[in-house]
Amino acid sequence: MLSIVRRSLCVPALLPVAFVTAVLSWAGVWLARGAMGATPDYLADVRHGCLLLAGTLALALAEPLHTRADVGRGLLSLRFARSGGLGLLPRWIGLGLACLPMLALAALASGGLPSRPLLLASQLAVLAAGGLALGAVFERGRLVPCMLGLLVLGHLRPWIERASWGPAVSWLLPDLSALEGSQGLLHAALWSAAALVLARARLRCVAGRG
Repeated sequence: MLSIVRRSLCVPALLPVAFVTAVLSWAGVWLARGAMGATPDYLADVRHGCLLLAGTLALALAEPLHTRADVGRGLLSLRFARSGGLGLLPRWIGLGLACLPMLALAALASGGLPSRPLLLASQLAVLAAGGLALGAVFERGRLVPCMLGLLVLGHLRPWIERASWGPAVSWLLPDLSALEGSQGLLHAALWSAAALVLARARLRCVAGRG
C-alpha cells in the first residue's frame, strides 16, 4: 500500500497541478466571499467543491490508477500468475491516502477544512473505485477527461434519471450528491464494490491473455 502512495505522489505533473488547484481553490472562495448574499453554507459548498476537484485530479494523475498499463508492463500479470489476485483493494485504499497532500494544500488555500468530511471521503472513495475500472479499459492519456466526466456525470445523475432514456444508463453512474447517511454510504459501498469487480474481471482477461 505504501508503494501505491509513493508511486501516486511521484508523478511529475502532480506538483504544477497541485499549485494550480491551490490557486483555483483560493480564487473560488475569494470570489464566493465577494458575491452578494454569500452565506456560510454557500462558502462551505464552494470550498467542498474545490477540495473534491483537487482530489479528483490527484486520482486522475496517480500512476497506480493505470492498471491496464501495469498489466502491460507485467507488474500485475506476475502477481496474477502467482496468486490469482490483482491487489485492487490495497491499490484502492492507497489511492485514497495519496489524495491527502493535495487535499491539505487545497484546504489551506481555501481557508478551512471541509464542512462535510464524510461526504468528501465517500465521494473520493467512489471516484477512486471508478477510476480503477476506467484505468482497466482506457489508456493513460484518456483517464483525466474520463475522471472529470465521471465527476460531472455523477453530480448530474438526478437530472439524468428524469430523462426518458435516463433509467437505462443512470445505474452506471454513482450519485455523488447523495452519499451521506446510511443509504448514501451503502450506495457508495455497493457502487465501489461493483466498480472493483468490473476492474478485476477486465484485468484478469488482460492478464490471462498476457
